[in-house]
Formats: sequence, structure tokens, C-alpha cells
Amino acid sequence: MVDQTDDRGDPNPALQPPVSDPVMRPARWYYLDGEKRLGPMSLPAIRRAVLNGTVTEQTLVWADGMPDWLTATDVPALVPPDAIRQQLERSGWSHTRGLDDPPASQDQR
Repeated sequence: MVDQTDDRGDPNPALQPPVSDPVMRPARWYYLDGEKRLGPMSLPAIRRAVLNGTVTEQTLVWADGMPDWLTATDVPALVPPDAIRQQLERSGWSHTRGLDDPPASQDQR
């Protein structure tokens, strides 16, 4: 078990478990375009922005619950490792659709 107190024995708020929210809401995502903050958007929407190049790997992103802005490349949910990205491409995923969208049907009947 992690000691959840600071040097003086007071509770360390950074180590306290989060308070449960009775209504779970999807995280709202934002990104910076220069000095302009864009969002909120859903996870599928920001993933599409990454895949179509609007959000690059060096773009700063933030979502509810994150302590600070991070580059997109530091957020695995947005920029999957190369091996996973290659697997997605081989399985028919298109960068014009989000990662949460189903792959295009091979049979167009």
C-alpha cells in the first residue's frame, strides 16, 4: 500500500484516490493550434484529428483528468505505437475514419 501522506504526515492530495462521480461522463478533449485552444471534442473525434494530420504527434492535448497538457505522442490513446498502427492499417482501418469506427466491409454486395 502506498503511503498517502506527505513529510509532515498530512494527507497528500495528489495521492488520494479520486472521488467517484455518480454520473460518469466521457472525457472532453482539447488541443492547441498555436495559441488557440480547440475543443471540447470526444475521444473518437480527436483520434480522427490525429489520423488525418490535424493534430500532429507534437500537438499539445489535454483531457478531463489530465494534470497538464501533453504532446499527443505522449498519450497512447491518441497516437498508438507504430506496431499497433501498422496492424490497424493491415486490417483495413482507414485514417479517414476514427479508431472506434468499424472497418470498411470487404464485401460490397
